[in-house]
Amino acid sequence: MEHQGVADTSVQSSGVVPSSFRARTMRPVCIHYGGHDFIASPEMAGIFLRHAQQLVDDDDAQLVPLLHRDGIELLYVDADIPFSVRDATDEPKG
Repeated sequence: MEHQGVADTSVQSSGVVPSSFRARTMRPVCIHYGGHDFIASPEMAGIFLRHAQQLVDDDDAQLVPLLHRDGIELLYVDADIPFSVRDATDEPKG
């Protein structure tokens, strides 16, 4: 089954979004996994989540790359391994 992404209308014709524009309009996303918080752009979090959802839907498991502000991580995604996603500007619940 093929997933369709949402078109990003903020990209200019040159394919480059100026950093000043990005900083004002894109809110970072926090992916909480294995006791760690990974702060990523909405685009990178979306890529990770689409891949993770496909694995869960297919009853499969793999290492999934997540590009975040501190580098890149390979997170093992399996239906039995919990992780959560929230707006990084929200206070964590708990």
